[in-house]
Amino acid sequence: MENPRFKTAEEYYDYMLEDKITRMFLAEIVGMPQGPHSGDQDCLMRYYFATFYPKKGAVETYYQVTPGTERIGMDLCRSGTGTGINAASHQPQARYFNAAGSAGNCFKQICPNDAVPPRKTK
Repeated sequence: MENPRFKTAEEYYDYMLEDKITRMFLAEIVGMPQGPHSGDQDCLMRYYFATFYPKKGAVETYYQVTPGTERIGMDLCRSGTGTGINAASHQPQARYFNAAGSAGNCFKQICPNDAVPPRKTK
């Protein structure tokens, strides 16, 4: 059965994740600079469900995230540099900025091979 409201399966998927599941359980979350919402906007590991982000240089002042402007990542990033909504050039400001410290480069941090012994963590 086709649904005329959605042109593709991806549109339906995005709708279900954002409008049904995410809003039901994760309302009013503030995404913080260099927190889990930061870095490459297309990274699968980046959180995408903040409803507010702090205004740079202002105390207790927040921007509200327009619904539908937070992408659900489908790639593994290779850098912690902020892109899209997190880029330094984003207006009125980067939402969550670059990933903190050694965060980012998720591609290098994942090894889908059980034959490779785990590396030591910090």
